[in-house]
Amino acid sequence: MKGNLFLLEIFIIFGFNYPTNAGQLTYGNKAISANRLLDLSNSSLSSFKDILNHFDVVFVAFTASFESWRLIKYELIQAVDNLDDYEDPPLPIVRFDCSSESINEVCLDFNVAFDPTLVLIRYGAIDAIFHQSRDAETITQWIRKHSRLISTRFWSYTDLNNAVKMIDEVTVVAIFDDNKDELVELYHEASLKVTKKPFLSGVKFFHIIKDTAEGNDWELTELGGKSGRHWKYPLIILKRPSWLMTPLEEPIVLYPINSNEDIGQWIHRKAFGTIGWATKDNTLEDVRPPKIIVYYDHNFIQQPSFSHAWRNQIILASRRHLNIYFGIANSIVFKNKLKKYGIKVPRGKDSPVFMAYDEFGSMFVMRDEFSEKALAQFIQHFTSNLIAPIVDSFDAPIKQGLEVSPLTREITGNTFHKFVSGNSKDVLIRFTDPKCRYSSEFELYWNELAHELSGESTLELVTLDGSVNTIPSQFEVKQFPTVYLIPSKTKEKIKYRGRKSLHELIQFVAKHVNSELMSFNRDGSRRLQLIEKKLKTEF
Repeated sequence: MKGNLFLLEIFIIFGFNYPTNAGQLTYGNKAISANRLLDLSNSSLSSFKDILNHFDVVFVAFTASFESWRLIKYELIQAVDNLDDYEDPPLPIVRFDCSSESINEVCLDFNVAFDPTLVLIRYGAIDAIFHQSRDAETITQWIRKHSRLISTRFWSYTDLNNAVKMIDEVTVVAIFDDNKDELVELYHEASLKVTKKPFLSGVKFFHIIKDTAEGNDWELTELGGKSGRHWKYPLIILKRPSWLMTPLEEPIVLYPINSNEDIGQWIHRKAFGTIGWATKDNTLEDVRPPKIIVYYDHNFIQQPSFSHAWRNQIILASRRHLNIYFGIANSIVFKNKLKKYGIKVPRGKDSPVFMAYDEFGSMFVMRDEFSEKALAQFIQHFTSNLIAPIVDSFDAPIKQGLEVSPLTREITGNTFHKFVSGNSKDVLIRFTDPKCRYSSEFELYWNELAHELSGESTLELVTLDGSVNTIPSQFEVKQFPTVYLIPSKTKEKIKYRGRKSLHELIQFVAKHVNSELMSFNRDGSRRLQLIEKKLKTEF
């Protein structure tokens, strides 16, 4: 963390000289740490902002009278002592006196309205205002809570390179021209979000500011830096660990600055390579289907050759089938899931289990031994709805449909993919339980709805008995009956949240179907020509 912490103005104003030991300043012969209480009252607005720009986070006490300063001074000094172990990154506490008319432009610029005003300044702007009890303990706890940064700031390219070299985990490094770059805040927000996810909690974050950095960026040899290479800032670099490296993937990737992609999402997507990595905390359920998860007993530390051999096969498969998302999962971690569906759990160097998931969460397993041809055939059958999912399924009923209308169809777990997933029509599905009182009460409205929509050629009504058939995981069914509409093109799952009312059911269907109903307008009103036709028939 060596380097010039302050601009020339600080040296002129205070006579500070930067010492040889990192994180400290000297005033005369007295050494003070970088998070000591500093009085910057004589600074102009421009120099004050330049000083703040050299820190990620600063706690500032704006005072306008001697009395307010007297009451708060020793509490701040005690808070400084409490923060002695909080130096990475260094967090200074600053006092600024607003009583002088000649320098009150600083207080006006920061909208200081109370005496005293205690604020946390992040990247040169007020981030939070302190409104609690002004005792040292409360101030200390508040600062620690609000100033938390996941990313470690470095002041030397050499120190940063050495830190990256020592870590063999996913590492993210950001380089900025100065703290004013709008990407700085987005980067720190992303680091907080990413590390809250257990799956990504081990990711290391480092950053350096070019304006205050010692040395040259070509010293970052661990990140691909070399003499003569000139990077354009801002720059965010992700480095994958050595145990994950393969000739099929680049070990270092750069964040596309102009893409506007969320930095946290980009890290999540790129951290462990070009294919997904399922864990208990990252089940990949949020990944848009169709997808194939490959379960095998991988261990990239103890069995690197075996683990990489299969992972490389899957990477190559993902490049041949670009419309499918591929991921890997440890079969031992997910053994209960595999056992639940009667699948033998791969152990040691057993061949993997390939399991496909459609947009409704239904699972399909590849039964043949792996080969490029077998996988291609499995994917073709899966995407064409030619294979049945792994589900609990009650025998299909002998009679299809209700007596009132041929439009309705009773389906099972095994036929769900045929009549819902692979249906070219809009589908209205009812999850029910024949023994449930509420399902029985809803039966009348369902039959009336089927009768009203019996002439619709682009819509199909289906019923699934949720008490004996597996309900696909993408449907939220907390009680019976539950009704969803699935438009034919988007396959979006739209839940009905209205009352037991024929009119509201028709409104819901008419509004959300992909193909407009012949009998009803989008608002649920009956089409005029049908009303006229009915009147002519009656008279």
